[in-house]
Amino acid sequence: MTAYLGEGIESPQGWTFEERGLPMNPSNQTSYKNPWHHPLKPEYGPAFFATSATPQFYKGYAIYQRIEGRVWDVVRNGVCVTQMAGPNGARRAIDELTSPAAQEQLSA
Repeated sequence: MTAYLGEGIESPQGWTFEERGLPMNPSNQTSYKNPWHHPLKPEYGPAFFATSATPQFYKGYAIYQRIEGRVWDVVRNGVCVTQMAGPNGARRAIDELTSPAAQEQLSA
C-alpha cells in the first residue's frame, strides 16, 4: 500500500484505493480499514486509520508507525491485521502469519 498521491494510484499489490473503497486523503495520508471498529464502541477506534508515515514493506505486508514510538500497524490489502509495539514485533507477527503452520490453518 502506498500513500495517496492522486486518484487511481496503485498499491504495490496492484489494486487502487478506489477499488478497495478506501477513503481518499488529499493531505497525502494513507488510510486503511480498522477491522476492530464498532460504531457503538468508540474505544475500538475509527473505521479507518490514517497516517502520513512512510511504510516499510516485509513479505507483502506494509508496516506503518501510526503513533510515533508506540504503535506499528501491520497492513495487508488495505486492512490492519495486527498492531504491535515496535517494528521488530511487527516483522515477527508477519513471520507468524506467513509461517507454514499458519498457511495450513488458513487452507483447512
